[in-house]
Amino acid sequence: MATLPRHRNSYRPTPKVRVRSLLRLNEAVQKINSILDLDVLLDSIVNDISVAFGCLEAAVLLKEDGTEEMCVAAVTGCTKCFKRDRFRIGVDGLTGWVASTGLPLYAPDVTREPHYIACEETTRSELDLPLIAHGE
Repeated sequence: MATLPRHRNSYRPTPKVRVRSLLRLNEAVQKINSILDLDVLLDSIVNDISVAFGCLEAAVLLKEDGTEEMCVAAVTGCTKCFKRDRFRIGVDGLTGWVASTGLPLYAPDVTREPHYIACEETTRSELDLPLIAHGE
């Protein structure tokens, strides 16, 4: 894909904002430790993150073993993307690019991203973060 990683902007959160963000992440980690059913856990985390950070949409995609695809494991706020939908790594959308590079991507204006797959008409920005465990 022709998309390049974005440079970090000059925004520096205040200490108060950083502490609140860290507390939210801590709550997510506590939830991970208390819920053993992966589907329930991911649904809960996606919903909590969406509310806590004011996201219109949020999703977790997991790489399918033995394939070059990711499967939507949890999603909220999107009317076109559902659990078990598949995205090809390196091919489908900004998420596919992030999965192929392992680099995070913040697109402040998705209308300028040729690989963006539109979901909701009101979406203006997207943040994709790779979750890497054991080298995958």
